[in-house]
Amino acid sequence: ENSLLGVALLVFICPVILLVRDKQIFREEEKREKQQMVQDYPEILNKLTLLMGAGVNLRKAMERIGKDYKDERAEREKRKAYEMILEICQEMDRGVSEKRAYEKLGEKCGVFYYKTLSALLVQHLQKGSRDMGRILEEEAGKAQEIRRQQARILGEQASAKLLIPMIMMLLVVFIILIVPAWITFTI
Repeated sequence: ENSLLGVALLVFICPVILLVRDKQIFREEEKREKQQMVQDYPEILNKLTLLMGAGVNLRKAMERIGKDYKDERAEREKRKAYEMILEICQEMDRGVSEKRAYEKLGEKCGVFYYKTLSALLVQHLQKGSRDMGRILEEEAGKAQEIRRQQARILGEQASAKLLIPMIMMLLVVFIILIVPAWITFTI
């Protein structure tokens, strides 16, 4: 009876543990993707500002950013923000309006910064702002500051993770120094 009870518990507990683990892995992956998207935001804004400042219209600038990423994709890991840009460019090629595609970019990314960018791009399409270059430059400056803050946070997290191994190494050094001295005094 005890072995049957143990098997029954394993049959019910293992799937629950696996589900919890899968959810945790999914949350960590989602968190990593959002962090990656925040890191890519200043780079995307800088490229967009540079291309629009050079006289390229908004749609062609987005297509160029997507094309450049697609060309480099084999050499580097997938970046979700750039994948979203490629996706909206493909949707525009299939006939979706630019306005709707940029709105979808903000919705799909799920990160506040991309929602802001989406709103700026839609506003530019509707009103045709002459100051779009200046607005994008200001937003790029804010994004650089956000990137610096995120780098600072990641640095602090890394130093906290290194603290335990450093303490362990200090203990080893103490043992290496104290044990021979203790042996010498006891003899």
